[in-house]
Amino acid sequence: MTFYLKYRPQTVEELDLVKVRDRLSGIVKTGKFGHAYLFSGPRGVGKTSAARIVARLTGAEGTDVIEMDGASNRGIDDIRELREKVGLSPLSGKRKAYIIDEVHMLTTEAFNALLKTLEEPPEHVIFFLCTTEPQKLPKTVVSRCVEVKFYKASEEEIIESVKKSVKGEKLDITKEALERIAKSADGSFREAQTILEEASGIAGKNKIDITAVNAVIGSSLDTLVIDYIDAVVAGKSADALAVVEKLLAGGGDVMAFAKEILEEARKRLLESFNERLLLVTKVLEIKIRTLKYSVLPHLPLEIAAIELGKDDPSGHQSSVVGSRPQVDQSSVNRLETGQPKTDKLETENPARLRMDDLPDQTSSVRSQAGVQAGGRKLKTDNKKNLGSLSIPFDDFLSKWPQLLIEVRKKNHGIVTLLSLCRPVAAEGSAMIVETTYKFHMEQLKLERFSKIIEQTAQDIYGTPIQLKYRLAEKTVDTLKSHFQDDNIVAVEQDLSLSAEEMFLS
Repeated sequence: MTFYLKYRPQTVEELDLVKVRDRLSGIVKTGKFGHAYLFSGPRGVGKTSAARIVARLTGAEGTDVIEMDGASNRGIDDIRELREKVGLSPLSGKRKAYIIDEVHMLTTEAFNALLKTLEEPPEHVIFFLCTTEPQKLPKTVVSRCVEVKFYKASEEEIIESVKKSVKGEKLDITKEALERIAKSADGSFREAQTILEEASGIAGKNKIDITAVNAVIGSSLDTLVIDYIDAVVAGKSADALAVVEKLLAGGGDVMAFAKEILEEARKRLLESFNERLLLVTKVLEIKIRTLKYSVLPHLPLEIAAIELGKDDPSGHQSSVVGSRPQVDQSSVNRLETGQPKTDKLETENPARLRMDDLPDQTSSVRSQAGVQAGGRKLKTDNKKNLGSLSIPFDDFLSKWPQLLIEVRKKNHGIVTLLSLCRPVAAEGSAMIVETTYKFHMEQLKLERFSKIIEQTAQDIYGTPIQLKYRLAEKTVDTLKSHFQDDNIVAVEQDLSLSAEEMFLS
């Protein structure tokens, strides 16, 4: 039997959540029980265990305690069957208790049927509705229940719970390992017991130490978190990117890592307020919010590292929060009319266009006007044309923003990936476009996507255009030229909104 089941509380006094224990103790002492209770709160904190305990205290015993899973018994027929049986007298005790777990999974029709029973229940029946999502329950059902709110366990409460299993199994564990388990359990007693059980198997007859615990939860998450925060606070983008690479190489959980670094940033900010920590925390909070929507879950963390970097050799530093680039109105006019750019490519403080600055308010994708971060020229050969097509590379670059606009009208997903690329050179009869990620390159090479892009390019340039994609060297400078500061959030939003469209189209 697993530790969690073996050491599950059997009495109110053994419940691990202090506030819940006090609340239920007060109910039991009065000896007056309602006909329905709603136990709501996160997973693994003892809702079902508490329901069983209170059910026994009301006089329900053995087979008179009936448990149902709301996820698998969610239909109206299941509740109708329940209604037919509630009228039957208890077999051995004074009451019959129905414990419905994950009750929020019931259908609307099933809730309506249940409501009728809750409105006029037999005197010998008591209901315990357990849920992790009380907001999904109809208010008419909630209003007929006595609600007891469970909450995420504190680290102290988890340590006390784990100590019971340690004592019962006669284990030896270090204080550091206990604290690590409590922190990693994320407020769940069940998760903490699972980690302890697995760590005890790794340690064998030896003392359970931090090494055994880390082997279960991911070896050096704490160290990686501290290294990442230290790097972004110091503005060392390369070091922070190396931490993310190390996390991925070790198969780490990106979401768990992100939550940990945000918590670490918050803790440092509260302990010692300064402007740099405030900036770091703001940027991380913005990026981590987009994590679950990103095509590449680790990308927001890499972008944050780049935005917060101070180690750009050119001396360029990002203006991260609340900045907005200035738009060259003449460039906007050219895009509106489709007129080609006749003057030389601007490299002194070039205006970076954003599509949401354009009249049609299409997308937040900025101009890729052939210029890297800080106004540096791309290494290109303007004399090299597209074979016999006689399209100078500068002319191709000047209409790149227009190409993005037109492609977006046909497919949002493609332009999201295309906007993260940059044209770098003309080679024979093709334009060479670089991207940082292999996944992006593979998607853009798909025939259904490349046809859209190249047909659109032909419409704009008036001649067939072939685009060839290649991977750029993944350095801090390369990433900065691909993901310029003002457009990062907008690009992430486009990624999240159009990923599904891209793969389903």
